[in-house]
Amino acid sequence: MKNKTFIADASLLLVAILWGFSFTLCKNVLSLVSPFYMLFFRFIIGFIFLSIIFHKKYKLLNLKILKQGIILGVFLFAGFAFQTVGLVYTTVSNNAFLTAIYVIIVPFLYWFIHKEKPNFSLFIACILCITGIGILTLNNGIISINLGDFLTILCAIFFALQIAFLGPFTKDADPILLTIIQFATNAILAFIFNLFNGYPKLIPSNDSIWQLLYIAIFATILAFLIQNIAQRYTKSTHAALILSTESLFGTIFASIFINEAITTKTIIGFCFIFVSIILTEIELPFISGINSKIKSHFINK
Repeated sequence: MKNKTFIADASLLLVAILWGFSFTLCKNVLSLVSPFYMLFFRFIIGFIFLSIIFHKKYKLLNLKILKQGIILGVFLFAGFAFQTVGLVYTTVSNNAFLTAIYVIIVPFLYWFIHKEKPNFSLFIACILCITGIGILTLNNGIISINLGDFLTILCAIFFALQIAFLGPFTKDADPILLTIIQFATNAILAFIFNLFNGYPKLIPSNDSIWQLLYIAIFATILAFLIQNIAQRYTKSTHAALILSTESLFGTIFASIFINEAITTKTIIGFCFIFVSIILTEIELPFISGINSKIKSHFINK
């Protein structure tokens, strides 16, 4: 079992690397095509591929599952849309790290939706995350969030919504079928938005085709399949923590391949955000003591 857990964790790390590298490729592709064009290409290939492999899953399709898949698909599309458009106006590093704050937002959404109060460590993580964002967006002593950073924060909120609703939905529906419906929803919405933005062309150019194929095959289809298989053999806390390292890999690849400058201020901001993500998944001993005291206080009351 330990070997399976190790292999699963290593596989999830590979997923994080694939996603991290995709940030740099997305930045390159966005100089050639529109954001919604890229999203359409990414998800139509994913939809076709998964439909062929898992075509037997369609036997399980009913109106309830279709509605659930569309709801999740709308949240996922909004997340990817804000992330991709945001990437046009901000750096790869900022886009990657600000996307990762969905890990902190999810427990708060669970608290609101399912009435499950989060641990005290989450509130510390939230303060650290806000501090990190403040440092990251500091310009000449003034905090100023640019359009790209703002859109990326919105993307993290919608990714968190998708995750928060995914759990209850997968109790009654097949997760692969839900993913196929989500991919279809994303492809349809991206196609519509692409037309409204004046980009009717759907055949990729020679300059963008290989990068688009990597994003569609490796960062979407392969990453999804590995993630679904690997998470059967490891803890969800391990999975979330490992996958959040995509932000770190995104920054590293951006520095190597597109010479994106990383300043001291940026590193400090990233450290605050990354530590806040770790705190969300790992509870330190002294924080456990605080949690126990808080629970005891309310029980005695």
